[in-house]
Amino acid sequence: MLYARTAIAQAIGTGDLPSAAPAQDSAMLVLRVDDVDAATRCLSEHGAAVLAEPQDRPDWGPDLRTAHIRTPDGTLVELQSY
Repeated sequence: MLYARTAIAQAIGTGDLPSAAPAQDSAMLVLRVDDVDAATRCLSEHGAAVLAEPQDRPDWGPDLRTAHIRTPDGTLVELQSY
């Protein structure tokens, strides 16, 4: 699935930053996991920064739960379960 930069920015709370790179992410790795909350805790304990805490996203899809993290090297990652 493809999302616009503005949708990514809104999800991770950077919507008020300038739209030009490098202020906004141009790509995001999306991983489906069994348990978004557990995966977020685990990755946080290993150095990832939590940008958007685990939350239900019914407006994005039925039974969808997501969290957004940034890896220590700067990669934006969405964890999701559905």
